[in-house]
Amino acid sequence: MDTVNEIPIVKLEALYKDGVKRIALRFGYDKELIALAKETNARWSLSERCWHVEDGSASLKKVYAVFKGFARVDGDAIFNRKPNKLPAQRTNQTQPSKQPKAPPVVLSPAQFDALKVMQRKLEVARYSTNTIE
Repeated sequence: MDTVNEIPIVKLEALYKDGVKRIALRFGYDKELIALAKETNARWSLSERCWHVEDGSASLKKVYAVFKGFARVDGDAIFNRKPNKLPAQRTNQTQPSKQPKAPPVVLSPAQFDALKVMQRKLEVARYSTNTIE
């Protein structure tokens, strides 16, 4: 759980749920914070794994008021504030990778069969194609 000197942090983020803009409340599992989130009329999203409230200034005011004294509310993400860290410098030129490329791996027939079985298990479990690769 994110904490600052033992004070929990509730991070606010923009969220689109069923095509509607919402505000996500993200924090580690804490029964007290969950009870406070419910006071803000927040709902739990199983797919997003967070609590969320309707978008708007009234909801924001309620979130800040309810969590005051119990947690620090971090709204930087929804107010588009710059993070405290300095961003990495970007260049227009692509830089070659410093690591040498690994030689291609040659698999034995048994290893190849085992790999195919594992790939099929991941497909059945509905893992993304990037994860399977």
